[in-house]
Amino acid sequence: MTTSEHLAARLRAFELIWEVQDAGAPPLDELDALLERATQDAWSDVQSACLLARLLHARWQGGDAPFVVWVDRLHAVAEESGDDAMLAAALASRALGRYTTVSGTSALEADAELARALALLDTCDSPPLERVNARLQCALGLYDRGLWELQEEQYALAEHLLPEVGDSLVAPVLIYNRASVNLTWALALRCVDPSALPEQLGRAREVLQQALELDTMPHLWRQEVRFMGLVIRALAGEPVAEAVEELQETGVEGPLDGNLPLALALAVEEVGLDRALEAAREASQRLDRLTLPAEYETALCLAAEWVARRDGVQDGLVYARHLAQDRWRHRVAALDVMRARLEAERRREEHDQLLRQAHLDPLTGLANRRGLARYLDSMLRRGQEEVSVLAVDLDLFKQINDRFGHGVGDEALVEVAQALSGSVRAEDLACRLGGDEFMVVLATANPDAGRQRGEQVLGKLAARPWQERHPDVHISVSIGIGAGRLDDWDGVLARADAALYVAKEGGRGRVSGPLSEPSPPAESSLAQSVQR
Repeated sequence: MTTSEHLAARLRAFELIWEVQDAGAPPLDELDALLERATQDAWSDVQSACLLARLLHARWQGGDAPFVVWVDRLHAVAEESGDDAMLAAALASRALGRYTTVSGTSALEADAELARALALLDTCDSPPLERVNARLQCALGLYDRGLWELQEEQYALAEHLLPEVGDSLVAPVLIYNRASVNLTWALALRCVDPSALPEQLGRAREVLQQALELDTMPHLWRQEVRFMGLVIRALAGEPVAEAVEELQETGVEGPLDGNLPLALALAVEEVGLDRALEAAREASQRLDRLTLPAEYETALCLAAEWVARRDGVQDGLVYARHLAQDRWRHRVAALDVMRARLEAERRREEHDQLLRQAHLDPLTGLANRRGLARYLDSMLRRGQEEVSVLAVDLDLFKQINDRFGHGVGDEALVEVAQALSGSVRAEDLACRLGGDEFMVVLATANPDAGRQRGEQVLGKLAARPWQERHPDVHISVSIGIGAGRLDDWDGVLARADAALYVAKEGGRGRVSGPLSEPSPPAESSLAQSVQR
């Protein structure tokens, strides 16, 4: 059951995602305390959000643990919880250059993980906040590769979700990043295809205006948006020198302050050749070539261009433009490859989804008999020798249907399914065989593990707020445990069925297994059966 405390913790975790990216004092102590609490209480959604905040802080500002540590922890939690959006965020983070460099992941593997992340989000039904964050992480991976067209698609899809999550929480980082990529795109076009620049400048101006008008934009980010805006104005041939000088006189500093001399370097007709050349050289020294490659390369190209104009020597300029054109061709080729890879991944994901649906019970989402057969085959292939089986029946199911209708009966089946799915490990399987018959298969023959899992299921059912919806309906299950060798599957099933019979004869709402007599019913009104 999701409590108000859990919901508040989830919202705060997502707020921290944005706060830790601010260049001020990030609330890491609060973040780590929330992560510890979420881990203790098994709040996987809060865990994932906290880990995403941690890896984003490590990416932008460093920290006491390497970026790859937080990425790998997020991946593990997302896989275990089955949250496709957070899994996509983890895969996209693993595709980032910093991760692949340290972990030794090849470029092909990284591209494949990014394509899988994008495909997962196409059919993902995770909550909107998780999906927005995953889209933003995918956009970062695409930025690393210079695939701005695909990056813009991710921002557009994320922006479409803003009404569902609240603009104040997500909009600043989304619009800021969108402004940054549109500036990067414009700078690249200035070097390789000036004819396409006016259209791109129009898009960039529109997003920059959005950023400046957003009340919730952090002060530092708003300042950096102003820096970007000066570069856009200079690209359009508008005067910028006075505005640049005013900002420089205030002593502003930040990751993007190299854009101030870059704007002057572009404004050659306004400031003169010598000043523009000096500014281009200054910009190339102040811009980080790893985080701002387009800005850095534009500064170098401008320096070559102004030297050629001043000295009449074209060699450096020819070479600079050759490199820019070559990088653009490689970028377009990479874009085509990623689109083809993404299309293949989407087809594979669709095929896997259809296959999963063929092996799933449509009402409960648990495995069906086909899914059980497939699971047993996989156990045999990986050499599993022993298993435990929990045979589970919903008590007096026919009477629930007869008295309250099949709709309530279906709800009861879903309640049981959720209790079962919340009580299995990744290597185990919960399935619905049909009607009110369920089964849990554990990859161990330890009867203590089977009994513990059965008691856990009873406890989960007892804790569910069923009576808030249907005060006159009580649900419980009887559970019988069988254990043995996988190659004696029929014998294991027979022992589980015999134990189930004992549980029902003993009063229902209990576990019966090979170790002892049936356990007493769970202490809850939900475990009481309707009148026989």
